[in-house]
Amino acid sequence: MKAASKAGWTGVLAALAAHWVFAQATLPARYTGPWEYSTPPAGWTFTGLGIDYLPGYDGLGDGAAKLDGTGDFIAIHFSSAPGAVTYWVAGNTFSGGTFRVDQSVDGTNWTALQTYTQLAAVATFRTNATSPEARHLRFHYAEKVTGNVGVDDITVAAFVLPEIGSVAVAGRDAAITVPETVVGRTYRLEHADALATNPVAWTPDDVEMGSTNALVFHDLAPSNTVLRYYRVLDATP
Repeated sequence: MKAASKAGWTGVLAALAAHWVFAQATLPARYTGPWEYSTPPAGWTFTGLGIDYLPGYDGLGDGAAKLDGTGDFIAIHFSSAPGAVTYWVAGNTFSGGTFRVDQSVDGTNWTALQTYTQLAAVATFRTNATSPEARHLRFHYAEKVTGNVGVDDITVAAFVLPEIGSVAVAGRDAAITVPETVVGRTYRLEHADALATNPVAWTPDDVEMGSTNALVFHDLAPSNTVLRYYRVLDATP
């Protein structure tokens, strides 16, 4: 009986270990705290965090994460293409060090989205555009010289393909509305006056940057009765 019980517990522990290793966050994903003494949500990892900064930066009162040593990090592993990542960040006597927001496809090779060598003591709200290929993000105190870094209210948006919601024509002005885009990405409106040609001849009309609000593109509508077709593309370099 004891041997069977031990084997059973071994299987349970192995299953739990597998859960934490392979768990992924579902986008959109948001975490606001608490940090040091909490169990991270699925797909999130907290390493080396100090006692939370209270009450935090986002007005919710659940604390901000304190990164107080070289190598401290908050990481998020997710299962689909990300949009923008937003967060609050502040320095506490931060000087001479390096704090980075990194992205990675595989969780091993990292590239910097944002590198901070100076941080104000008053928390600021930041937005970084991510690569749709990324599946990992990391808030990383890469090198500490003096001071600590506080981070709060991390949100990773889901990547969205632009879809035209409406087209309104007033005189010669055509206003094309796209309800949802990704902050930090570039979008281009194009038109074609025929779809029977091969290839279709698409002409660029307008370029707008992604926003939390609906985007409105404009085109000079044709003066005759030609039927015009529109599309919006993600044109981020």
